Amino acid sequence: MEGFYNPSARFVSLTNFEKAVQTIFDAKQTIGICSFSDTHDNELMWTHYADNYQGICIGYRPLSLLKGLPQDARLARLGYGATPPKIGKHDGIAPADETARKILSHKKSSWLYEREWRVFGDPGKLYFTGNCVAEIRLLYMLFPKCLKANSWTQFFTPVEH
Repeated sequence: MEGFYNPSARFVSLTNFEKAVQTIFDAKQTIGICSFSDTHDNELMWTHYADNYQGICIGYRPLSLLKGLPQDARLARLGYGATPPKIGKHDGIAPADETARKILSHKKSSWLYEREWRVFGDPGKLYFTGNCVAEIRLLYMLFPKCLKANSWTQFFTPVEH
């Protein structure tokens, strides 16, 4: 499960364990997440995240994207596993936002097909500067078998100004 963690015995033994748990929970509520994937042609992704095959896929130039992020934003490659991440005593005394990002950087292994990256930042809109959009794809380009009679496809490449 996403957002869950496995507290170690040493973490549980902290005298302020319940306060640490609440602080981590509160920190998770204050982090904005923008998700990305290494893949653009996974049908499950189109079903889950593109309004049941009706959305678009935006391709980014990774280096331009990273350079255009606000300085306080953090990039994380998600880890996948059968169990939630272990949170140890040091996580209980680390800054809560660091521990929250560690927890939010993990998903169950059944989600591995997503090949997800996340940008963590302040909640709300995250503005990118620079020319980071490489392409915009519509579903029908990727899965021609979904084309219906008289359907059209379109591929957009942003024009640099």
